[in-house]
Order: sequence, then C-alpha cells, then structure tokens
Amino acid sequence: MPPLNRREALQIGGIALGTAVAGCLGSADDESDPTDTTNRSNQDRKLLDYEVVQFSGSDGTPNWYDDSTPARSLVIDSEKRARAAFGYDASDKVQNAVEGTDFDSSVLLSVTVAAPTACYHVELDGLSLDDDRLVGSVSAVDDGHEDDMCVQTVSFPAVLVRAQFDGTPVSRATLSVTDGWDDETELEVSASDSLSPAPSELPGHVRPDGDPANVPPELSCEDDAFERHPSWFDDSDVSWGEATGNDGEPSFALRVDETTVERGDTIDVTLTNVTDEEQTTGNRHKYSLQVRTEAGWEDVRGSTSAEHFGYTDEAILHPPGEGFDWTIEMTENGLVEDHPFDLEVCPDLPAGRYRFVHWGPTVAVAFDVE
Repeated sequence: MPPLNRREALQIGGIALGTAVAGCLGSADDESDPTDTTNRSNQDRKLLDYEVVQFSGSDGTPNWYDDSTPARSLVIDSEKRARAAFGYDASDKVQNAVEGTDFDSSVLLSVTVAAPTACYHVELDGLSLDDDRLVGSVSAVDDGHEDDMCVQTVSFPAVLVRAQFDGTPVSRATLSVTDGWDDETELEVSASDSLSPAPSELPGHVRPDGDPANVPPELSCEDDAFERHPSWFDDSDVSWGEATGNDGEPSFALRVDETTVERGDTIDVTLTNVTDEEQTTGNRHKYSLQVRTEAGWEDVRGSTSAEHFGYTDEAILHPPGEGFDWTIEMTENGLVEDHPFDLEVCPDLPAGRYRFVHWGPTVAVAFDVE
C-alpha cells in the first residue's frame, strides 16, 4: 500500500489527531477455546483478538461535531477506504497500523469522542462479536491532570482498533459512547457510511431568499491607477452552494454562516469536500468578493498594480470532509488583510448583496450587507 502521509496526525472525518500510542489491550476472548464455534455468525466467523492505538489532541473542530453529535466512528474495510479516511500524511504509527492490516481477515474501527479539555484520552471498555457486528463500549477518560495544567478547549481524542477474525470480517459496529461530560450516546456505523457529510448536513447557508433590498450603481474609484480585480470565471460557470464532479454528483460544498450582516461584522465561509475521495482545488486565495450592482457582479477589491492579479497554478489536496475556511471582516481593511497581494477596496463598501466565489471549482455563496 502506498504511504498514507496526508497529515502528521490521524484524520478521523476531518479531525487531525495526535501521536500518543498504546499497544494491544487484550484478546477478545482470552479464556475461550479458539476452536469453539459458539460465537460464530452462521458458523463461519469468530473474533480472535483486537489491537488498539490511542491518539490525543485536535486540529480544530470537526464539521460533524455539535451538542447532539459528541462522537464519530468509522468502519474501514479496505486499503482504498483507509487511504481516503486517513489521507496521505498520516503519522508513521498510523501508516504502520494500516499497512499491517490484512483486510481479508481484519477490519479497522476508528472512534473519536469529544471532551472538555485537552487532557483526555479514549478507552475501549471491551469489544465482542454479536452476530454480524462488533459491539463495544468507549469512554473519554480524564488523564487526571489538575485543571490549570490542561488547555480548556473542546478536544477530540480517539482510538483506532484493528479487529482480527477467523472467517469473513464484519463491516458493521454498534458502540456505546460516553463523552467527556459523561453523556452517553449510541453509534450505529458500517463500512458503507460516507466518509464526508452530505451537503444537506452542513451548517450554514447558500444565499438569501428573494431579491436584494438595495442594488448600488456601477462601482467607480476616484484613483485612476486603480484596477478592479477581474473575474477569472464566467457567470455561467458559477454554481450556487455545490460544485459538481465528473460523475455529476456534488464534489465540494460552500457555505456561509449568515445571510445578513452589517458593516464591521465578520462572515465565516467554509468549503468542504463532500465525497469519499480526496479532491483538489486551487489555493485558498483564489476567490472573488463581489457586490451585485446595476452593471452586474463586481469585485469590491482591486489594486494600483495589475501584476498583483497573477495567481500561482497549484493543486491542493483535501481528504473527505475537509477543505478551506475563511473568516472575513466586512470592512475595507478586513476584506484584504488575509490576502498575499497588495489589494485595496475602492470605493467604500455599499449596502447590497455580496457573493463569495471560489474558483477551481467555481462555487459561490451570497449574503446581504446592511
């Protein structure tokens, strides 16, 4: 299997996990006779044993997490699914765990659990075979540090479990999960579950309903040297909310957190890979911030030096469930401060409908500025 080196951490549904590791926790049935077939499903399967790799830490909040979803689990039943789930920059420990898995006789099970501080790890309290699925209990456990020694932030510790079978591996699991607040939830997962959220499951909005309350006149700047940022796409190429891949299905979804803001407010825009494969985009700066005027959609940014409009041609890989995010302050300075080119806004921002367009793929969201 080619090296899985997507991140220096395990990726669980968009989560970057750290590098603490534990070995085998024990046999699935240490005292049983390996020739006993009483636990087999249809007399052709037995769980022989399982190994556990622990991880801790986080790299941001995963897009699946909210108060009603404190945990996430994935069943990995093939090298292809492992490569898509973990990416190409996983740590050596993760590479070793995946490359050491014979998927003809074993299956991987990842479990990520939310916790209130960075001083938690995940413990698997037992794993067994119940007919056609793995059944187990998982808990987020406090490491026992003093509160002032722990970063007070929601973290996402996790475990990766490799279960080995006599017979065909199962592809489903039922887990009882206790998060870091001692709340319990039950997860039903299978190898057919998507690695990324569906567009309908993503938080945020695509655009406001109806027409804008204000449509300003064509933008005009008093500085004759000012050249407005061009559109590197045709309006006919713009997709609202979702970009479509070669198979006709959504490949990336773009969302904005608010549909109405005031000058000085910030907006959060996210681009998410909604497939089960790695997808590519251009770099994160390839976007336009436009307002709808009487002359059409116009970028509010520009430059007195046209050379600033030259973007590099590169491909950025995004595993399932990952992508870009932008936080933009709706002020003249806020619109250009996170850009590598020397851009400025001219004239001042008018009230009206704005759209954020990321090109490559070309996908947009809109919001109103009052």
